[in-house]
Parts: sequence; C-alpha cells; structure tokens
Amino acid sequence: MSVTGNIPKRGPRGPEGLCAALIIASFIFAGLGAPGLRAEAEHAAESILAGGAVISSESLEAYPARNVLRSDQAAWVSSDAGAAALDRAFVGFDFQNSPVEATGADIVWVTRDTTPSQVRVEWSDDGQKWIQVYEESAAAPPQGVTTYWKQNINWTSSGAHRFWRLRPAKNIPQYFGVEFLQFRGAAPGTIGGSKTDK
Repeated sequence: MSVTGNIPKRGPRGPEGLCAALIIASFIFAGLGAPGLRAEAEHAAESILAGGAVISSESLEAYPARNVLRSDQAAWVSSDAGAAALDRAFVGFDFQNSPVEATGADIVWVTRDTTPSQVRVEWSDDGQKWIQVYEESAAAPPQGVTTYWKQNINWTSSGAHRFWRLRPAKNIPQYFGVEFLQFRGAAPGTIGGSKTDK
C-alpha cells in the first residue's frame, strides 16, 4: 500500500516534495480551521489547557503526534486504518502530576478520509482504565473545503484527571488523522496545543 498520497502536509515536518497526501486503501482528530483561527466567542470564559505531554497510538512515520500541538497544517496520522483504527487509534495528552478538568476540545480535522463519522473523548487516571465522557458526530467540512476544518465540542465536567484523549468512535474510512488538538477547561490551566498566526 502506498502512503504518499491523500493527507496534505507542509512545513519542515514533512518529507521534501510531499505536496499532496496519503493514498490510502482501506483515522487522526475538534477543530479550529486554517492557521491563525481564534477560539469561538462562546468559549472565551474558558481556559486553554496546555502543557501536557502528547500521547498517541502508533503513528505513520512522517506524521508524528507532536504535530497536533500547532495549527500549521502538519498533521498527526495513526498507523491503524479502518476497523483497526476504531479499536486502537487515539491522540491526547498526559498532564502527569497536574490533573486537569477538561470540559471541551478544539479540533482541526485533516481530510474526509481521515475523519470518523463520530468521535469520542475519554479520560484516565492511570493510563490503563479509560472512561468515556463524551461522544459526538465529527463535523463535516464546510462547502467548498476539502482539508483542514474546525470543530469545537463541549461536555459536562467529570472532574480533574491526568490523561485526556480523542478517539474515533464510528466509520473511519482510512487512517485516523488530526491536524490540531487542544482541550479547554473552566479553571485556569494548560492542556494541549497552541493556536498560531501564520
């Protein structure tokens, strides 16, 4: 199987000459659109939770998990595709000794093929037992948009926890891909990536 075709990639993190994306035969993660997007007005009272270490399932070599930290069109892509991605793929953050109370997430999706029809959010205190806190349909791209669109999701607080992650929940056509991910919380703190102006 070729892995050099449908997922767009740019910047210093991608291999030279890669101008289109993965050609995939058979999932990565709620979002903000192109670079420089700001949080929606309704989330202004919330804090961006940042500072955690990125965690993920196995990644394709050219699409490491650290790519979700910045909205710069460099994506994370799971090495699992289709049904295997539903079983194993995830990306998120480990806040180690500073558990955070997340109540929302901002995601930038990559392409239709790397976006599941539904996505779920889970937390853990030990990295072994995971509790689902939310599930929602993944946003379809706006008319005329084929890559990099945003989705903001929100849920009721379930307390402060060490690990937070995003997973595909249903119908992932190919690999799971996420261009940018950050979590939000009602209390001051830092979780996830940082939006950047380009």
